[in-house]
Amino acid sequence: MWYNINVLNFLYNRQLTYYENYSRNVEGIASSWYSKFSVETSELQDMRIPFGIPAGPLLNSRYCAVAFSAGYDICTYKTVRAGSQRVNDFPNILFVHPKQPELHFAEAECGVLADTTPSEPLNISNSFGVPSFDPDIWQPDMQLALDSCKYGQRLVGSFQGLDGSIKSFVDAAKLIVETGVKVLELNTSCPNEGTSSLLCFNPKLVAKITEEVKNAVGDVPLLIKIAYLNRAGTDEIDENLLEELVSETVLKGRVQGIAAINTIPSKLVNSSGENALTGGRQTSGVCGSGIKWAGLAMTAHLKAISRRIQDKIGAGFRIVGVGGVSSPDDYFDYLNAGADEVMAATGPMYNAGLAYEIKRRIVYDEERAVSGGLSGITLFI
Repeated sequence: MWYNINVLNFLYNRQLTYYENYSRNVEGIASSWYSKFSVETSELQDMRIPFGIPAGPLLNSRYCAVAFSAGYDICTYKTVRAGSQRVNDFPNILFVHPKQPELHFAEAECGVLADTTPSEPLNISNSFGVPSFDPDIWQPDMQLALDSCKYGQRLVGSFQGLDGSIKSFVDAAKLIVETGVKVLELNTSCPNEGTSSLLCFNPKLVAKITEEVKNAVGDVPLLIKIAYLNRAGTDEIDENLLEELVSETVLKGRVQGIAAINTIPSKLVNSSGENALTGGRQTSGVCGSGIKWAGLAMTAHLKAISRRIQDKIGAGFRIVGVGGVSSPDDYFDYLNAGADEVMAATGPMYNAGLAYEIKRRIVYDEERAVSGGLSGITLFI
């Protein structure tokens, strides 16, 4: 995979703070990536595929507008809250170097080398802490992002709670709906305030939150973003936990889709074995090539559950595959595993042309196209 690590990144410059990135003008930076698509760009401009960017890199409306124009047809506005939340201490992004191409939980728990030296395959830390501006800032900006969404494209509004209360989740969801955004994504895969656990590992609490959110937003489709639901200390998916989560949300009509995965939480260490991050942080989510195996595994398990539900009640749920997508092959791997939509974050951060590479493959590789690449975006019903 071709990367240009040294440029000012398309979606995020790790050498700048979060707030400096928020203020950047990304239009000129993005245009420099398009030159290699001088012939195909115009031909592929109006082609729509179920591929996009998950919550994280698209910090505001400027980022969303550039991403839509770069062919990412599903864009998720950076996760917001019902009030302000500051970002974690700088640095937030380091390059992560697993011992093997795949990052598994045993290594993640013992310690993974992280520093400022890039390497391939590309893996990075995601240690932001889900910051948010006040709604009076992000609400009008989200409306601007929606204005940049072209026919056949979709803007998703990601949200989570502010103070651990269910009300704070509901308030954030209602504020997003007020902007006109038509699809919501509830982030259940970041640590609960005050604990080290992930919300998605508590199906009963997710059920309560999604029930209240759904009562507040009505027919607006709701997705939940989940982590890799493993048994403690292993790579094994906890089938019972996953089944319970689906039963408590999808089967009760509260959730219409599930996105997986977010990151793999990992202890990050420097070459001396000390904490690689500042501010007392030991653990960060890791995203990139090394977590693809986990995203594919969760996608396949969710697809199996969805098929059983389809056979039983005549309707399944949408599956959004996320994790380690940096090439057209990765995109098709997720479709073949059962994803209805595919998302990539780290890949586009260092290769803005990824969406066009996928579209070009679909157009010029008939065998790939027949396998499902031309299945355009289907909005929720």
